Amino acid sequence: MGRPTKLLSGNTLYWTIRLYNESQVLVDADSTPTVAVRKNGASTADAVTVTKRASTTGIYDCSYNPAGEVEGDQYTLEESATISAVAYENNWSVSVEAEMRGTDGANTVTPNTVAPDNAGIAANGNAIAGLNDFDPSADTVANVTTVGSVTSAVTTDAASRTASQADVSALATSAQIAALNDPSSADIADAVWDEALSDHNVGGSTGKALRQLKEGVITTESSINDPSATATTFVTALTEAVDGFFHDKTMVFISGSLSGQARHIETYVGATKAITVSQPFTSAPADGDEFLILATHEHSLNEIADSVWDEPQSGHTTGGTFGYYVDARISQIALGGSSPWDSLLSDYATPGTFGARFQEAARYTNTDANIIYVTRGDSYDGTANAQLSFAVSKDYSGWTGTMTVRHRVTDAVLMTASVTVESATELRVSLLTSDTAFALLTTDADFGPHPYDIEMVSGASEQSAIQGVMVIRKDQTTA
Repeated sequence: MGRPTKLLSGNTLYWTIRLYNESQVLVDADSTPTVAVRKNGASTADAVTVTKRASTTGIYDCSYNPAGEVEGDQYTLEESATISAVAYENNWSVSVEAEMRGTDGANTVTPNTVAPDNAGIAANGNAIAGLNDFDPSADTVANVTTVGSVTSAVTTDAASRTASQADVSALATSAQIAALNDPSSADIADAVWDEALSDHNVGGSTGKALRQLKEGVITTESSINDPSATATTFVTALTEAVDGFFHDKTMVFISGSLSGQARHIETYVGATKAITVSQPFTSAPADGDEFLILATHEHSLNEIADSVWDEPQSGHTTGGTFGYYVDARISQIALGGSSPWDSLLSDYATPGTFGARFQEAARYTNTDANIIYVTRGDSYDGTANAQLSFAVSKDYSGWTGTMTVRHRVTDAVLMTASVTVESATELRVSLLTSDTAFALLTTDADFGPHPYDIEMVSGASEQSAIQGVMVIRKDQTTA
């Protein structure tokens, strides 16, 4: 709403403050607005009366009666209001003029005292009246010089008239002007979304929040400027001239066949504006493809790997961590302490680990005492062939036992057999070809060595009594 621009000396100034929200709907302030006054550039203690108009929303009536004002004084009124915790301000000025005096507007010109030439006035009147009776066919005009010829004739042809016309093609039509007073919702939406973010820096405003959000996510945007681009290196339309400026950031394509693909930026050359990514895209980008550079900081796989292997050994002393474990093992070897080669095989029995494989290999190369040989199709029951016998140093009387044979590669169980405690120093196992559980003696075609162990059990106690290798041989007299 407009504000007064002039104040007659000795009078009171009146105006109204109206508050609107972003939808141009009147809205009440959080508290009654205030108005500060400055006179001729200096602050004053003058009070302005602000009263909310009864039965209204967002309308406040204001009055101000200055003291000691004189013609020419300049007052600046500073309005302040808070709406939904957001402060708004409006400044305007008014100048003081003196009220009109009794002599203001009076004629100050000295009157003419010369008597009028009545005879001359009458003669002129008669001459003017005579013009109404002029007969061009009979009357003559005295004291007129005859024009002999026209040397600069006025051209009136159509081309000359067109050339002399003003160019009004850039002026808006009446329909266009009328449309300005009634914009469509689409026009308003386009104007909002096409508004430059850089124009909005007011703290707490939505425009500034959107600008900050964009700047916090996207560093810049550009396009490929390289018809010979590869999947890893290409020249861009970026303008930054500093080498490495975009190093360790992420670029993501937003147009072209690579749209949506993102890669880590390995290097950026300021002179050529070329980017090299640490891992190739699925194909080379096309010239003109657009991309964003995100406001992130990433590391390539090579950098991460180098960082791990270049990590100082002394920096990892927390017990239970992998770094501490590796450091302890390396330190033992370096200092001549207990090395991995001094470790017991029995400490590494978890299937699938290197330790278990070393243990299994060691079994194959152990003494012949734990290697047993069986022939496909033969029984070992104490009749056809002697039972399998194993010498032990522990008395397993009262214990029960099981012999388990596993595949040398897959670790799958090939067969199991019950163990008999023959004496305090001997265990025995009986194998019969008639027992289909012993596939190695009947149908299994896998010959060669397979590891076995004899597990003895007594209540909650378990103990591996014997470990060795069972070599399965083919009976040469049978198919």
